[in-house]
Amino acid sequence: MAAHEVGEILQCGGDVSATVLSHVNEDAFVEGNIGGLLPLMTIDGDLHQPVGKVNAGANVLGQTIKGPVSVATPCDCSNPIDIAGIVEGYKEDNDNELAGIEPDELADLVLPKVIELPCGVYFFTDIEHLLALKIKLTGRTVIAVQGDLTSIGLFDFELGPDAELDLFIKGNASFADIATIGDTERPAAFRMYVGGVVTFASLFTLGGNLYQPHAVFNAGGLAEIWGSLFVGGINLVGAFAIHYDEAILDIDGCEPPGGACFDGDDCGNPTPTCKQGECVPARPMRTAARPSPVSPAACASRSPADRAPLRRIRRLGGTVRGRARSRGGSGTIHGRSS
Repeated sequence: MAAHEVGEILQCGGDVSATVLSHVNEDAFVEGNIGGLLPLMTIDGDLHQPVGKVNAGANVLGQTIKGPVSVATPCDCSNPIDIAGIVEGYKEDNDNELAGIEPDELADLVLPKVIELPCGVYFFTDIEHLLALKIKLTGRTVIAVQGDLTSIGLFDFELGPDAELDLFIKGNASFADIATIGDTERPAAFRMYVGGVVTFASLFTLGGNLYQPHAVFNAGGLAEIWGSLFVGGINLVGAFAIHYDEAILDIDGCEPPGGACFDGDDCGNPTPTCKQGECVPARPMRTAARPSPVSPAACASRSPADRAPLRRIRRLGGTVRGRARSRGGSGTIHGRSS
């Protein structure tokens, strides 16, 4: 089995370089060169590549078709989400006091800690722990972190059956030990927005959608992702698997569907695409755009006194698209890759 595998079609608007055994199950559309000292990549279908571009790193089992290749930009990267601004907004507008949560409650933790957060919006200065930290969520929740999320020990976000999480981190997120984030059975329930960079050194499992527009995603350890990535680039060093899940498209945003639009930024789920001045559902073809958080729903509680007030997250555009497939071995990418 190849260390890196694309389950369907590979589309790349630049150069491709394989440093380990890689496998593309269908065709490859590459606007640039395919580099490598050895042909470590195998393309089962055809390779489409412009005249003048070189293939030095792929064994093509189909045909090599020379001609114009145009890979559409899958995401609008010119207008990134203002993660820092969102965090600063929730610094002043949150449910910490109602729930008895201090902003520095998760900073500089030395001993293991388990904390349960009900439905609501919570602001933390930093999340830093040495041994083990588990954050249990029971409803729709927003967590805003002004600084960094630094995990030295075991880390886990545990989502209850009715829980969803929008996690905004102004700085970086680093995981030095085993980290399990989100829900691999419900990736659409977890949305993670990072202003800096996510790094990990050990086993990293993400059941959710990561938005990291300003930095390259470095998969240095063992990593498996159920959901989607919107990142400034991707560097695969260790075994890596991503299973796209298009259920994120079915989550309602903060605006009603449909309506007039100028571009995709004017549209939200479930009609995230702007076509001829109207917000419409995304095309059947798998494309990528920005994940779209939702407002915390009505928080079910035993009494009005402990019901967290509703907050509305402003609509943040479209979502990442793709269908989760059967769980395969590490090093696989299921769905169309851009």
